[in-house]
Amino acid sequence: MIIETSIGAKLLRCPDYGDGSELWAFIPANLLPRLKNNLLAHLDIKTDRVGDEDQAYVDASPAVSDVYFDGAWRTVLLSAEGNGGDSVFCLDITDPLNPRFLWEFADPDLFRSRSSPSVGKIGRILVNGSAKWVAFFVSGGDPRYDRNQDPSVYMLDVATGNVIKRVFLDSEPAGRGGVPSGQPTIIDSDGNGYVDRFYIGTDKGYLYKVNIPDDPDSPKYGFSHCVVNTDFTDSTGAEVGSDWRYQPIYGSPVAVVKNTFTDNGRINYNVKILFGTGDSPYKEDINVAGTRYHFFAYEDIAPKGSIDGSLVSLDWFYELPEGHRVFNSAFAAAGTIYFGTSTANTEDPCEGGGLQANNQGQLFAFDVEQPKDRTQPVLPKFTPVVVGNIVANPVVDDQHIYVKAPGQGMLSIGSGVYNNDVLFGGWPEMRVRVWRELY
Repeated sequence: MIIETSIGAKLLRCPDYGDGSELWAFIPANLLPRLKNNLLAHLDIKTDRVGDEDQAYVDASPAVSDVYFDGAWRTVLLSAEGNGGDSVFCLDITDPLNPRFLWEFADPDLFRSRSSPSVGKIGRILVNGSAKWVAFFVSGGDPRYDRNQDPSVYMLDVATGNVIKRVFLDSEPAGRGGVPSGQPTIIDSDGNGYVDRFYIGTDKGYLYKVNIPDDPDSPKYGFSHCVVNTDFTDSTGAEVGSDWRYQPIYGSPVAVVKNTFTDNGRINYNVKILFGTGDSPYKEDINVAGTRYHFFAYEDIAPKGSIDGSLVSLDWFYELPEGHRVFNSAFAAAGTIYFGTSTANTEDPCEGGGLQANNQGQLFAFDVEQPKDRTQPVLPKFTPVVVGNIVANPVVDDQHIYVKAPGQGMLSIGSGVYNNDVLFGGWPEMRVRVWRELY
């Protein structure tokens, strides 16, 4: 809905976001028998069967996406269950007042997955040669048992919930037992409308790239994958210490596509992948004194379908202050990458109010592109701002940075002016491709 209002002689068109009142609620079928356990726990009634894992939860982050199937565009909501269980579900919310259940998918290897899904369109792949809208979910990890299985990513048909492909990340034996972290970062690297790769990290410290066949007519390559972060010497020769390599990755990587084109129209691929490291936000860690985590920027110039490791290099990195770690994804805007840190070392990174000793997270900003001939270590664009532990991804909008921290609420950092006018800019590039002299 669009609401028109006038201020003086100026007409403003603003979206109507409602008033925040609840329209409806949905409880997955597998959680209905456990609702009584929530009441028992609330009343502090102890039984042998009521524990945290026996209660009904849906505490994974949902995702909303516009997709096309059955001859129409639809808006769908997809979510895993987090601590609630080993299922994911999909609702059609095209009419926000009348949601419609579409499907539910369950698998033991989704164990307590907190991943928010990514949704994109893929080309010809195992499904009668037709393009599909796909949801990408990651496997979970059961800490009660030895994790001997390779981490994996499920590709589910958004229309039906059927598994189109399950990609096992087995290219690195030391990565076995890892739990993928965050949301798969899907990329259409050449802009043809089909996802052709995604990036995902794990708590074992490996960042994977997975190539997806994207040509709807004749795929030129199959599924393949490799570990991206194998280089620890940046473009100036600075090196990450051997003790600080392959530290856990808990936030989704950010990918910035910077392709260029040759005179004959060929693509020079260039994808920048940026992510931070840290210990687990879900448990209290020991022996962390002196540990240093990092923020990395890798450059992938490999063409579509390639897993040539020599074409991925470490562009730059930044060593975080002692005690700081990155739990969340960064945010890229206008050539700048923003990310937040946390100093929490408890089972709940959200606990604490005010700027206590364990709530001293900072907000950082860096230029995505660093000069290749720099002689000094890479430095932030401005002095890092102490805002408290950043427990959600920062967002940049309307010339402000928005962050959320325990005890601080939602903070906006920027100029005092909101609802700024949209700025238009950019110069078109024009050149002669073909010419002919006429008489």
